[in-house]
Amino acid sequence: MSGDVWRKSSHSGAPNGDCVEVAVHGQRIRVRDSKCPQMLFMVSCGTWQELVAALKAKAVSL
Repeated sequence: MSGDVWRKSSHSGAPNGDCVEVAVHGQRIRVRDSKCPQMLFMVSCGTWQELVAALKAKAVSL
C-alpha cells in the first residue's frame, strides 16, 4: 500500500480537508477516506468504471 499513488476527488476542498482518495493497485481500485486512511476498500476496475459512469449520469446519488 505504501507504493500506491493516491488521487484526491476533484470535489475535495472542504474547510477541514476531508476527501475521498483513490489509487490503482494492480487490477483493483483502492478507495479510502482521508480522515481514516488505514481503512479502505477495493473494487475491480470494471465495478469502479460502472460506479463513475452512474455518478456522471446522476443515476446514483450519494
